[in-house]
Amino acid sequence: CYGVLSFDDVWREGISERVPHVFTRAQRDVLLMSREVVTVQQNGGIALVAGRSRYGRNRYWCEQACHYIGQKVVVLFNPENLSEDVHGYGLD
Repeated sequence: CYGVLSFDDVWREGISERVPHVFTRAQRDVLLMSREVVTVQQNGGIALVAGRSRYGRNRYWCEQACHYIGQKVVVLFNPENLSEDVHGYGLD
């Protein structure tokens, strides 16, 4: 700002040159999900710490996860409805 303009003035000038990016519904849904990094178990399942109760952790399984046994993956999930499907991605 060089002591000439205020931070707010510089911000308004810079933001006016940008085209706003509007997310699709699917992109917004993914960005609002919670994330947890877990290791895929020997049976191809995963267990989330989120929502853990006296009955144990929430567990999920899918056939494709068997390709990642022993590896860490990031799992995206809706914390308000842990019975919904979750989405898993490799860390790379």
